[in-house]
Amino acid sequence: MPQLRTDYMSRSVTLVPSERSARAAGEVEDCKFCAGRENETPPAELVLLDKFGGIVKTSDTEEERNSDWVARVFKSPRPLVYDDPGANFSDEPLVGEPAQGSHYVVVTSPSHEEQFHTANVNQLANGLIAMQEEVKTLYQGRGISYVAAYANMTAGKGSASHPQINLVSLGRIPPIVQAELTATDSMYDELGICPVCRVVNVESGGPRQIISTDSYVAFVPWAPRRNLEFWIVPKKHQRSFLKLTQNQIKELAMIMRCTLGGFVKENGPEYGVAFHMAPERMQQSQYHWHVEVHPQNSTSDSLEDGFGVYVLPKVPEEAAEKLGKWARREMADMFGVK
Repeated sequence: MPQLRTDYMSRSVTLVPSERSARAAGEVEDCKFCAGRENETPPAELVLLDKFGGIVKTSDTEEERNSDWVARVFKSPRPLVYDDPGANFSDEPLVGEPAQGSHYVVVTSPSHEEQFHTANVNQLANGLIAMQEEVKTLYQGRGISYVAAYANMTAGKGSASHPQINLVSLGRIPPIVQAELTATDSMYDELGICPVCRVVNVESGGPRQIISTDSYVAFVPWAPRRNLEFWIVPKKHQRSFLKLTQNQIKELAMIMRCTLGGFVKENGPEYGVAFHMAPERMQQSQYHWHVEVHPQNSTSDSLEDGFGVYVLPKVPEEAAEKLGKWARREMADMFGVK
């Protein structure tokens, strides 16, 4: 069963699934997330419908699926974590724990072509509202320390390329978020100011600012990990994404649409979006939520780039078996052994 393994010394975290298809596996098939194919996915536990001049929340049943939806949320057909992964704990130096949690998909549009960088702002806002609702629900589960919300945007015709946000609940806080939490609270205790608020004050109107709205500023960070990485940050101190109003979400959708549209014109349509939010059960933290956007390629994943949880397609033992086979063959050839 899947396991979260901790590195011997750096303490980085790797998610080792029991089995996982390659990221592009869904590209062979037609997209099952598009409108009209609702019966080919698990029943949606949350469905947003545009009715009576507003958004109505409902859900599917096994027998009947909603049509004419604007956003759907259901369990991932290819989950990275499981509700009951088995008790596969291990101790030093091989530290591991069960990859326990839930993996949901927020389908942010019925149209395959309505990616974040091309979407109508209202439609993108609907997807973010669905994400907000589902994250609230996931935090009500037992043993959940963190819900990682992220998107991998790629060109293609399969389900993996349909506009969507992944929600992976974990029993531990991801390394990158934990480091940000520690730094935030340490600086707040020492200086009495949120470090992200201080960054917003420095970057607003500066040479690295991309665009600004009433509530948000987008900028390329001072020391990005990749070229064209950028952040979207609330201008005022805001700890919880889950407390955003619909107007605030719509404004976030607008700045995401504009910045991602510009990004694609400069770099192409592959990128990752990671929503950095404080763990909802750490009410004392002064963490300032924000969105990070990272350029990607065919092997990138926003769970890795945004949260520091490395995702392997196969278990290390299988890799060792294959490499050992080839290494022994190389040694035999070196000594003339047939």
